[in-house]
Formats: sequence, structure tokens, C-alpha cells
Amino acid sequence: AANFTDNASASARMSSIASSKLCLDLGLEPVMQLQARDRSRVALESDAMGASGLGIRNILCLSGDHACFGPSPMCKPDQSDMDAVQVLWMLRRMRDEGVYLDGRAIKQRPEWFLGAAASPFGAPPKYEAIRAEKKVNAGAQFIQTQPIFDY
Repeated sequence: AANFTDNASASARMSSIASSKLCLDLGLEPVMQLQARDRSRVALESDAMGASGLGIRNILCLSGDHACFGPSPMCKPDQSDMDAVQVLWMLRRMRDEGVYLDGRAIKQRPEWFLGAAASPFGAPPKYEAIRAEKKVNAGAQFIQTQPIFDY
């Protein structure tokens, strides 16, 4: 599988949906990252369903890097109304129950394999483990760690 980031470090790049589709067209299995930063619930639902329509099945749900990490000095503060745990819960519900957040039925349920990230260095291990457990309870079927380097 190949991982495609969603504007990592708050820096604009080709969308993870487009990158994942190009990967799929080459016969490789993509893992599309979907971050909540700067997206409304409706935008998250729409992007996830669009990915499903393109045949993208693996989605790594993230809260997203804060805008202060990016290169755009005029960027507004983050406009998120969900975090990774809530996005996982929403997508799991869409997949398993076949409904959008507003209760409308989804005509063709998506077949997503949902994932989450864990950072071994982000917070004390005890708290990172609690957050990872919340992500699994919300719907994560796999956990991916941030890269680890040993010098």
C-alpha cells in the first residue's frame, strides 16, 4: 500500500483523493489520508463518499496539522469542527449503518477500511494509548505510527 498525505504540515499539495486515484489506476493499493482541519462535517462526508465512488477503500483519519506549521503566513486559524476520533465515528456510522450525519440514507454503502495515526513521541505513552483506544472504539481498524528513526 502507498500512503497519500492530505496537506501535511498545513502545506498545499495535490489532494489525497487525486493522488490515491492515480495510484489505484496504476494497480497499487492507496491509503488516503483524510484530515479534519479546515473541513466541515459536510465536506468530510462529501470527500469520503467521493473517494468511495472512485474505488478508494483505505482511509486514514487525522485531525490535521495546525495552520501555524504551514508556509502560509496569512492562513486563518484552523476551522475544524471535528477531530480524528469524531471523523472515525462518522465514517464508521456511514459505512455500517448506511446513513449520513443528518439521517439521510446512503444509497450504496461505502466499503472502507478505516485507520488512525498514533505518535509514539506526541504525548506521554499513557495518554497516547488512551487516545489510540478511543480511535479504535470509534471505528479504526488499523493504527499507523508516525515515522521512527534511530540514529
